[in-house]
Parts: sequence; structure tokens; C-alpha cells
Amino acid sequence: MQSGTCEAFLCSTRCHDSGTVVSRDGRHCISCGPNSTYANSTETCVCKNPMRESTEGAPLVRERLVEVYDPYSGKPIEQICASCPRDTVAITPDLLSDGESFLNAAGRAYSVDPFSCVACPDPNMFFDSDYKCACKDGYTMVGAPKLGEQSCIKYTPSISIDYSRVKLVAFDTAISEDSIPVPIDTVIVDSVVFRHHYLRAASECENFIGADGIEESAGKGGLAACQTLGNLCVMSMYDESSAACRQFQNVISQGRTRNYHSQEDWKYGLPWIYYVDEADDVAEDRGIQMKMALSDGVTGHTHQMLLYLAKYSLYGKF
Repeated sequence: MQSGTCEAFLCSTRCHDSGTVVSRDGRHCISCGPNSTYANSTETCVCKNPMRESTEGAPLVRERLVEVYDPYSGKPIEQICASCPRDTVAITPDLLSDGESFLNAAGRAYSVDPFSCVACPDPNMFFDSDYKCACKDGYTMVGAPKLGEQSCIKYTPSISIDYSRVKLVAFDTAISEDSIPVPIDTVIVDSVVFRHHYLRAASECENFIGADGIEESAGKGGLAACQTLGNLCVMSMYDESSAACRQFQNVISQGRTRNYHSQEDWKYGLPWIYYVDEADDVAEDRGIQMKMALSDGVTGHTHQMLLYLAKYSLYGKF
């Protein structure tokens, strides 16, 4: 049995009997506004949104519910419908199939909320009539939705085939006479990680004009994209036949003039994963004038080294 006043608890029975709905705070019975409709099956106000169709490619125009408050009492009085911003939609219960808890689109899970407008993962996406995310004209969707959120790229990278094929090499545990590990077996696998990350990283890094400080055409993700591409190359064990390493070398050879610390092989905007100097030259270089000692008190020597550690995620986040 329910008792008390409507403002004290959720009074769905009383609201339903009067043809009104429960306010969002659960304390009032309010009416549906002139452009919203009362739904008996759910006892809620609903907007006249388009049904889910199998046709793809057409952008949607949807509305969300808005609760209106009395300016004097501050209490809710009705729920009306308002248009969602361009390329966004409100997720309503009717969009879910039986047994579904979320609407999945482009690798992102959306919960039901008729009062909010949500966007696709990429700013160059829109919800089509099937309530799936699609890329705008001139863009291509990339990424593996089972692994993460998909994205849109404007430019196809120079190397865009066989990018998810990764060579795994097994080496003999015994070291050869010249101290070089001997490969004994090779397996080619299709990597979902490379399939998800490569195309976006390769495209945005290659077209990252901001790498020379002129203009950042690929957005703020350009630096992160180059870090991701470098990570994928290293994960390929520097395999010169891999798409990631070939693409990284392509980017280096683009004619980027700026570099870090006068290192010709450390181009601006790229991680330093290749070294052009010979090992003997580096070992014999006396450019660093610091003198080290194993203990304190040795005049003119330093016995401590300050080390800085930096950590990047696979997708280039510092």
C-alpha cells in the first residue's frame, strides 16, 4: 500500500490514474506538453521520433524530452520535446531489441536516456536512419568495433593493405657464434589490434602538417597518431616488410625539416625509434662532458644520475 503525498515518494500509480507522468525527481505528477505524447505502455511522455529503418546513409533529426519548471515555485510542470543538435540523437527504449541493455554504434555502447542527446565517437560521424554511426561524405570509417570506438579518416595512408598482418618469429635459444639470434620459425597472424589502430594512426601521422609547425591539418590527434604508428612498428619487431614500419619510414622521408636536439633521425612530431649512427660512433662519442664517480666526494665528478621516465599508451596518450 502507498501512503503520503505525491511530493514525498515515487507515485506512479497516482500519476497514471490521472494521465500524467512522474517527474524526473520522482516527487510530482506532471503533464505531457503540447508537442509530446503520453504513452500508456510506458506511462511516460514520448516524442514523435522516426522509427528504426534498415536504410542507411540518411542523417536523422530526433528530439529529446525536456522538463519545464515553473519560474516562481521552481516545481516541474510538464515535459516537452526539443530538437537534438545536428548529428546527435536521443536514445529511447524502442530502439533496443529484446534482451539488449545498450544501443551499440561504432564501438560505443549507449544507454537509454530520452532526456539527453548523444553523438557518435567521431565528430565526422552522424547517426543514420538505422541508428548506426556513419561517416560524412569524404570520410572513411576505420577501426574494429569489438576492440574499441571507430573513427573517420579523410585521407587514405600511402600503405593501406595487409596492415593487420603481423609476422611472429621464433628464435633458437642457442646464440650463434656471431651473437646473432637464429630464427627457426615464422608465423603470420591477423592482428585485431593492428586492424583497429593502424589506418587512423597512419593517416593522421602522414597528414600531420603541424609536425613542421605550419598548420595542424589532422587535428590535435596528429602527435598521438605518430606515437601510435611508432608503437605499432616496434610491436612488429622493426620488421621492414610490415606496413607499420614501412609507413613510418614514409613519414620520415616526407621532407620534414625540423628535428629534436640536432638528431637527424629524430624528426619533429615522431618518436625516436630509429638511429642512423653506428654503434661504435655512439660509444666513442665524447660529446658529453659529465664525469662520473662511484662514490661521493670526488672533486669535479658526479655520482648520481637523474632519470626521467615517460609512459605512453599504445594509442599514443602520454
